[in-house]
Amino acid sequence: MAITRTASAQRQRVFIIERPQTLSDFQIMNEHIYGPANQRDFPPERIMRRLFRESGFMLEAARKDARLSFGVCLPDTLSWLLAFANSLGINLHEAVWYKYPGVCFACLQPKNCPCGVEQPRDIPDRERRLRGYRRHRTKREPQTLVQEQALQRTLYGRQNERIFLIQTVSHLGEEMGELAEAFDLSDPHEMSLEMADVFSWLCATATRLDLDLDTLMWQRYSYECPRCHHEICDCPPPKQAVANASH
Repeated sequence: MAITRTASAQRQRVFIIERPQTLSDFQIMNEHIYGPANQRDFPPERIMRRLFRESGFMLEAARKDARLSFGVCLPDTLSWLLAFANSLGINLHEAVWYKYPGVCFACLQPKNCPCGVEQPRDIPDRERRLRGYRRHRTKREPQTLVQEQALQRTLYGRQNERIFLIQTVSHLGEEMGELAEAFDLSDPHEMSLEMADVFSWLCATATRLDLDLDTLMWQRYSYECPRCHHEICDCPPPKQAVANASH
């Protein structure tokens, strides 16, 4: 993904925009649309609250089996996850690759992870081997958001098929809680690991519903805010809660 300007475009302030392909491209697009508004109105803790809010909508949709709602819930949740990563200076793709370097981080299996039905074995030199997987990226590292979702399907698709949709989304909610705990502890490394887990369960939810995160994100956020329809979000600031004078 690239944003370039022609000589005339520089005068007219018109962008020539290529469609995002990678997870990092979508993160850059999120910053382009929402960066100024987030810096003005959304400190990281407020972005995290909105991320929790969106995940709550997903839980409601799963409970009611309102599957059409996921066409909006999934990209909105991923958008707020990208915004949260941007607010903390975390590259989400790098966080995901660190946690899932082409293998399950627990059992080191490259596909059909069995961890969901059996305890992970004690893997000799597990951390050393994970470091090797993280370094050796050639032909193994996902290059697009489509491939990111495909990797998660390869690793965990068989396990996710055996549980109900509400369980998949509940796992996502559980990871949100762990992300909040890492944020409370101000631990950037743990936050990046938990963001990777949230992303993994977003992929699992999309795959379970035969949805493509790449398509959903581009349909919802094609270099404009879906609410104000501006390339750089110009939505009014959210209303601040007024404290009760008696408290």
